[in-house]
Amino acid sequence: MFRHGALGYIENGKLHLPESLLKPLSITHETVLFGLYYPLPSNKKGYPKTKLKHDFILSLVPFRLWPIVGRLSIRLKNRPGMVRQVSHCITRHEATILLTEYTRSGFRYDTWNLTISFDSLLNRINDLNFNEHKSYYKESYQELQNLRRAILRECRSL
Repeated sequence: MFRHGALGYIENGKLHLPESLLKPLSITHETVLFGLYYPLPSNKKGYPKTKLKHDFILSLVPFRLWPIVGRLSIRLKNRPGMVRQVSHCITRHEATILLTEYTRSGFRYDTWNLTISFDSLLNRINDLNFNEHKSYYKESYQELQNLRRAILRECRSL
C-alpha cells in the first residue's frame, strides 16, 4: 500500500492542503470532503506513548453514514459481464456504491475495491451496536459478510 502525507495549514478558517496530496486521491476543486476531529481522551492511560495530541480524518463519505459503510475488495476473473453481475448482486442486497476503484491486472484477474453503504440500516442508524474491541458496528459488519457470501455464491465464476 502506498502512503502519502503532506503538511497542511489553516488560514482564515480554511484548511489548505497541497495539490501533491490531493491529486493522487482525485480530489479536485469541486470535491466535497467531510472532516472529523479526534482529540485524545483526557485519560491518557490507553495511549501512554502517543506523541501527537490530536487526530483529524478527511473523508469523501458523509460522517452520518460512517456507521453503515463498509469496504469490500473483490478479485474478479477478467471476463465480460463480471462487473455487471456483481453490481446486480450489490443492488439486490440494498447496498449503494459510494466510492470505487477498479484495477486491471492484464492477465486473468482484476481487483475491484468498493466503499458501500447499507441502505437497509439507514433507518436504524442510531440503534446500531458498536463493538468497541474491534471498532465496527455489528450490524454493518454482518451485512458486509452477508454481501460477500452472496457475491461468492451468485457469481460463481469469480
